[in-house]
Amino acid sequence: MNKTIAIIAITTGLVGTGAVMNMADETPAPEVTVVQINAKWNRYNTREDLENLEGCEYRFGWLEDQPEDLKSTIKSVPVVVIYDEGRPAFQYVAGISLELDTPFDTIQSQVWKEIND
Repeated sequence: MNKTIAIIAITTGLVGTGAVMNMADETPAPEVTVVQINAKWNRYNTREDLENLEGCEYRFGWLEDQPEDLKSTIKSVPVVVIYDEGRPAFQYVAGISLELDTPFDTIQSQVWKEIND
C-alpha cells in the first residue's frame, strides 16, 4: 500500500478536531470533508482560511492529539486531505518550508471538483 494513501486512510479517525458537530442535527452529512492536521510547534503555519471553504465540512486537528499510528505516518505538516464520501480523494502537503503554499482557490476548486464528480 502506498504510504500516502495510508496516511490519508488513517486520518478518518481524527481526534481532537476543532470542528463543531451537532449529532442531533438531522442534516445529511456533507459529501466532501476537508481535514487539516498541523503540529502545535508549527501553529503559525496553520491555514485558518480553510474554515471558509464552501460546499464541504472542514475539520482541524493537532498532530500531537492524534493516535500514535497516525502520527508516525505524517512526515510533513500541515497536511490537508480532501475526502469524497469518506474516501481520500486529494492531499496537499507542506514542503520543506513547513508552510502549505497551495492557494485557497486551488483547494476550493478541488472541493467543487469532488462534489461534481
